[in-house]
Amino acid sequence: MFHLQSLELLHWDYCQRVTLPLDGAIITIAGPNGSGKTTLLDAMRTLLGLECSGGRTYKTY
Repeated sequence: MFHLQSLELLHWDYCQRVTLPLDGAIITIAGPNGSGKTTLLDAMRTLLGLECSGGRTYKTY
């Protein structure tokens, strides 16, 4: 079992550098359309080896 403490994106899709702390018991990702919610989830899915939305791979971001 592992526990993610934070997620840092470097040059992922439109993000130059973003650090997302994951140290809470409950994590909520909220924002307006186009703010990057799906991009963050796709990064986590890629990290965990799951399929990304739209069938994209880490190379197509």
